[in-house]
Amino acid sequence: ARACDARSVRAWLALGAEAATIADSRGMRALDLAISCDSRALFGTAKEIVDACGAPCVALPEDEGKGGPFDGLGPLHRVLSRWASSFFPTRPAPNPWNALLRHLVAAAVPPKDGSEAKWRHRILLEPTASPARETPLHVAVAKRNVEAVRLLLAAAAGQGDESCRTQMLAARDGLGGHSPLALAFAWRNWAVTVPRALAAAKGDKAGVRLQALDGVADACEATFPAYDADLKGYALSATARGLADCGFLGTIPALLLDAGARLDVRDDRGYGPLSHAHPRLLLEGGKSGNADDRVRRAVVDAARRDGLDLDLVLAESRTERELWEKRRPTPSTLKALDDPSDLSCDAETFQAASSFQGFQDEDVAARVKRRLRDEAEPLLFLEALDASWDEARVKWSPERLREDHGGDLVRAGPIPYSSAFAAKESLVSLAEAMRRGRDESQNALAARARKNVTVAAPTYVFEQIRWSSPRDHPLGTLVKSHAGNFTPLLGADAQIHNAQFYVGDALTGAPLHYHSHALNAVVEGKKRWLLFPPAESAYSTAPAATWLHKDALDNLRQRNISFLTCLQPPNSALFLPSGWGHAVLNLDHGTVGAAFEFHWPGELTWSMEDRATDVVTSAKRL
Repeated sequence: ARACDARSVRAWLALGAEAATIADSRGMRALDLAISCDSRALFGTAKEIVDACGAPCVALPEDEGKGGPFDGLGPLHRVLSRWASSFFPTRPAPNPWNALLRHLVAAAVPPKDGSEAKWRHRILLEPTASPARETPLHVAVAKRNVEAVRLLLAAAAGQGDESCRTQMLAARDGLGGHSPLALAFAWRNWAVTVPRALAAAKGDKAGVRLQALDGVADACEATFPAYDADLKGYALSATARGLADCGFLGTIPALLLDAGARLDVRDDRGYGPLSHAHPRLLLEGGKSGNADDRVRRAVVDAARRDGLDLDLVLAESRTERELWEKRRPTPSTLKALDDPSDLSCDAETFQAASSFQGFQDEDVAARVKRRLRDEAEPLLFLEALDASWDEARVKWSPERLREDHGGDLVRAGPIPYSSAFAAKESLVSLAEAMRRGRDESQNALAARARKNVTVAAPTYVFEQIRWSSPRDHPLGTLVKSHAGNFTPLLGADAQIHNAQFYVGDALTGAPLHYHSHALNAVVEGKKRWLLFPPAESAYSTAPAATWLHKDALDNLRQRNISFLTCLQPPNSALFLPSGWGHAVLNLDHGTVGAAFEFHWPGELTWSMEDRATDVVTSAKRL
């Protein structure tokens, strides 16, 4: 099965191999291995196993402590995940993965023999044997697999038994108690995914390889935003509006509501599903602001069916729903991002306690917490790196990096992850990357001094380290072992999921982009931030040095595009809420630090971003 050899699998099954119980050392059974295969032969191989074994192979082992797959995924979860991460350029109908899913579901709903209810409930409702606790419907909704959602809903209502579908729609996951309807309304991760894909495709709308667009690709391509020359990228808000108008954001919520999903199911933080809906889908009073009014009709009907006051449901979810639509003033008067005389920061600034034991003033502490968690505003903490950062100050200094890690291989380019965006990138030793970066930085500074209109962006080092597996990267242990303590600022419940470690010289930096919450710690050097609220944000591949053009900031002001600027000095930390766009320009030679992306428990933006990881990178062809 691992080799996708259907003929051999058929022979072993004929000889009596127990496909439902035999597993390898990772708990992977034959069907799991076949589905994980990287060959089109997997579909025939998987079908052989299902035909011979039936429901017992499609269900997870009853005893999760014995013999279950190492990743906790059942065959239905695995097929749905592979659907999202495999791309078929011709977008065949039916998609081969969904055809396989249909075959697995048929095994879960066998001919009527007295056991059909047992298997239907067990297979269609079983969550992953992992902390996520996601049912197949959770996964199908999160991946935006419309065909799979229809299939699962129909199977759950088979034989006239509505109890299975009722439980399926009410199921809550382990990432925050989110119902399938909450995931269906969630749109923010797609407002990250699609502009990022547009940037990678260099604006070729037909080149956006997202399996989630099946069925609406042509309609949505017509709504994708054009390249914005002033923002140097693809706008978040325009992308989201287009996804609402083309039916991408509304189809699955309407399906679930029509099937009986309730609007009053709350997650662990007390939010209802409509808190996550795009404002364009739902305006106060139940009036739709987009061309597709299926969601409006479905919400009105569901509220009436369940005896809910729709105006009240909409009103209580409005603040969270419109958080990313909030407009802000532009206080910055900065003329050039590399102006050394301007030390200002438009973000609210706090002086962190020198002992780094938190803020002693309770009013200040309450304000910081409110600004961080409820209002989602950027904050600058001065003198934030206490004695727990002393080792980082020593081990991360440019001199020690050359001495201790100069031979480690790193990626160097003018922007982070250059190769993902078809930009120049080199795999070289850290010492060589730092040498090249310094030389290119000197050349850029000389060009800037001559008042050149354009400045070639110098290369620098920007490496991502997964917090759960730092040993996977040559610099991972260095970063994780010596990073200091953030708990007093973010709270003990903040969960870091990765760090971006950077080493760069003057005029290096990241393009305008956005992601989940992040705390940026500068150990050495200074950097300038150009910050955009989500309503004005965009995803770009243009290096930060392109913002040095004399008209760049004035063009934004003329269009009334809100932005902030902030100079971040050494020994400080800058908090950026999810969705806030930022371009970052290093101002000093030897600027060193790390950005820590994190989430607070139960946040849907984070959980959706995690679920969409394989969607973001989906360019694999079978």
